[in-house]
Amino acid sequence: MRPFGVAELGVRPMRALIASIIFIVSLSAVLLASETNWREFFAPNKHYAVRMQEGYAIGNCRYNHAQLIEIKNGKLLYDFGPEHSPSFDLGGYDQDSVVWSPDSRYVALYFHSHRVGEPLVVAISKGKALECTVPEITLPHDKDPANDGRHVSDWLKPVKWFSDSTLCLTDSGIIQQQREDGFRIEYEYEIHIQFDQAGHGTLRSIKQLEFLKK
Repeated sequence: MRPFGVAELGVRPMRALIASIIFIVSLSAVLLASETNWREFFAPNKHYAVRMQEGYAIGNCRYNHAQLIEIKNGKLLYDFGPEHSPSFDLGGYDQDSVVWSPDSRYVALYFHSHRVGEPLVVAISKGKALECTVPEITLPHDKDPANDGRHVSDWLKPVKWFSDSTLCLTDSGIIQQQREDGFRIEYEYEIHIQFDQAGHGTLRSIKQLEFLKK
């Protein structure tokens, strides 16, 4: 007579072990996928990169987490975080607006929601990163009380670096006056900001590209 009891004692633990291995492998694959679901934007010198993790999609905002890393060792230099500001409703990082300075010392990102957008500029020096100060900008039409109204939208977006320390941005948006005879303003400006070695930004110029008052 075959010793069924002995065979079952050997088979059942083996099946349990195999099932456990399959579960662990599957879980590891899921975790690995979540950790590697990043897109990288390399600095010109290839020593650094901004990597973005895909998240919810709002227009071009495919990414909801951004980090600055050093390539040779994977060191995290700066974490922009999954959320930049609580005032942004379901915002994200724009996939088309990571702009590096020619010398790889500065990098600018663009974070925006449906109605508001702003740049984040970081400087790299001696293996460390610090967030730069972007100055407050008063647009020419804001100085005229006749243009007072509700800012429906305002997007300050980094476009390119004119030099190693001068960043070009566009500032565009809509102003709506809430009256029966109210107006609507659509505007766009080109703005140049220069950053010093300490990361302080100084407004250098504002050029009007579009100003429509309807």
